[in-house]
Amino acid sequence: MNIWWLATAQNDGYCSYNELKYRKVLAQGWSQIGDLRALLPLQNEEKFQETIRALVKYVYNDLEPADKPAYTILNLLKMQQNDLVLCTEGTTVKGIAKITSEPQYRYDDGGGSYEYAQTIFPVTDWVDWDESVVAPPSTSTRGPAGIQQFQGDKQAILDAYEKLILNRK
Repeated sequence: MNIWWLATAQNDGYCSYNELKYRKVLAQGWSQIGDLRALLPLQNEEKFQETIRALVKYVYNDLEPADKPAYTILNLLKMQQNDLVLCTEGTTVKGIAKITSEPQYRYDDGGGSYEYAQTIFPVTDWVDWDESVVAPPSTSTRGPAGIQQFQGDKQAILDAYEKLILNRK
């Protein structure tokens, strides 16, 4: 079982924690590179990242740094059943998603309305963070970027998750 950080945006035309919860997915952006199913299952992480970098450079005309999407989408696809995902908006931890079944990749741009189109689903177990129950883990001064593994005290996150579940309103 892994614990991950997943960054969302409060608005800014991207995706909020509440939108992910509503859609029952974990997701990141780069909708314009399209459906990545042809690259799955992951056989070679290096080639996968190389392909994503090339797609991002081509589609976004070198305006988007190509390393971040490659690393982020690869991490999204590494998520597994029973992983916990700390969802943030900036530096604020908004909640935890638990992947309760084997996740599947799906490209879902919502007919052009979702920027966070690279998704795994179904994610049906969500608990909102409640600071009156437990203090959130600290983030960097700008919050996590994309998706990255949590490097802090995993037991503290597991304990916090259990407390939040017990105190769910």
